[in-house]
Amino acid sequence: MQGTMEQLMNLTLNTLETYDYLDAPAITVVCGAGAGVELGMPTFNGNGGLLSSKEAAERVIKGTYDSAYVRYRERDNELICGRVNPDGTRAEILFKQPRSNDCLNRLPAFFYSFIGCYFSEEKLAEVHKVARNKIDTHIDFLEFLQAYCEVKEKDCNIFTLNIDGVLDVAGIKATKIHGQMGRNRCVGCGSNAVGLYPYIPRSLYSGTTEEYLDRYKCHHCGAQIRPDIVLMDEDEPQLVIADLVGSLQRSTCIVSIGVNHNNHIGRLLLSEAKAGDRCLIRVDEDGVTIQK
Repeated sequence: MQGTMEQLMNLTLNTLETYDYLDAPAITVVCGAGAGVELGMPTFNGNGGLLSSKEAAERVIKGTYDSAYVRYRERDNELICGRVNPDGTRAEILFKQPRSNDCLNRLPAFFYSFIGCYFSEEKLAEVHKVARNKIDTHIDFLEFLQAYCEVKEKDCNIFTLNIDGVLDVAGIKATKIHGQMGRNRCVGCGSNAVGLYPYIPRSLYSGTTEEYLDRYKCHHCGAQIRPDIVLMDEDEPQLVIADLVGSLQRSTCIVSIGVNHNNHIGRLLLSEAKAGDRCLIRVDEDGVTIQK
């Protein structure tokens, strides 16, 4: 993001003081994946994101199957991961969709290896350490917004799309729209397993693919387990979205940090801001944009 954190805070403060005229009881803050970049979490779908990187795709599939491959489809400018089945048929998935039920069902080794590459316990611990010690980050900005709301006797309702848990580590209370890594769920019996089944890339596991997949089977019923997060082909919980909409409608100002405004959450923020004549403060890598 261009500019210093102090400049961001001053600009935001001036904006809040200028447009906070409806005496609304809250300010709503929504943090997207872009807010975690400065702490070491990569973006997946943004410009230059991992899901457009052939090297990232090859890292994910390395060792998953003997017949695994990555190919580039020039027609659609997309990367495709696949494997050749014993009968000669192919099972393929867009690399944009490794964190999905479709991938879990058809190419489970790809699914678990992707989670292990980018959401392993070691990776999350590294990011959490940075979140505890780094200054001049969006965590400082959130603390500034909380302090502003406390002085103004308003609620500061924070929602996050991140699943890495960095806000918890920093002591920021936020509603997790997509859940959080660290809790797992069995797709068969529905039982939860907290702190079990650490995810690792397939390339770091010395056993066979079958043994690798056995790591991620429920101890109760033998079905697959998965992170208890919202996958790419799932909808967010209706109660969480209802809470977000309710908070937006009670707010004078909406603050968007690192949110992709081309996805449905970003579009929701834009539509609610416009419908309620609310100020929308957008903070991203290009700086700060004020929409009113």
